[in-house]
Amino acid sequence: MIAWDKTDIIHFLADLNGYSSYLEICTSMTGGLYRKIDRARFKRCHRLMYRCPGSYDDGMDVNFRSPDMSTKELFETIHALGFRYDIALVDPFHTYDVSYRDLVDALGIIADCGTVVVHDCLPHREDLIASDWTPGAWCGVTFMAFIDFVNDHSELSYFTVDTDYGCGVIRRGGTRPIVLSETLNGWEATRRNVKAAYRFMWENRGPLLNAMSVEAFKTEAARTRRD
Repeated sequence: MIAWDKTDIIHFLADLNGYSSYLEICTSMTGGLYRKIDRARFKRCHRLMYRCPGSYDDGMDVNFRSPDMSTKELFETIHALGFRYDIALVDPFHTYDVSYRDLVDALGIIADCGTVVVHDCLPHREDLIASDWTPGAWCGVTFMAFIDFVNDHSELSYFTVDTDYGCGVIRRGGTRPIVLSETLNGWEATRRNVKAAYRFMWENRGPLLNAMSVEAFKTEAARTRRD
């Protein structure tokens, strides 16, 4: 089977749960596959892009745009318009603070039965990891923000699909994986060094990320589908 990417996960969850609205949160250097989103599946299909210069144009709509890192006014507009989304993709600028911020904002505009999908949560190579932007391929430390975010929010359930650099899936409610205190303590002890944190994450990706294959994800998602 051809490996799935983040858009396949979006489409699968939309079909499974009857989702009709979608928001992509990204930058001009992340996301990258908005053209593959099947707009016919959604009554409302929007893209929010920051670090997006006024001259940026990839031929697709940018519904909410900021030229710099700021997104506060964009989300204020979304809330003022009364928009809620069934599913959102967070494909952030891959620094820690920005990744965590985008997860907070995404959760704030998701419907109660909705889902947040997060890109770059399980990169397969250590050379992709760095706290700050580096030229070329860069997954940054979004995986660290994802782990901390789900551990900071006990009301959320989550798992990570091992495809396309790792796609985290977050929902309200449901059954959370059991993570032993010694694993969490080990995470806290290593996370001050991003390379060490990556190695610890990779060795403990089962409990920390609730990582699973595409086939296991499809089975689990169907078992726990949201009505």
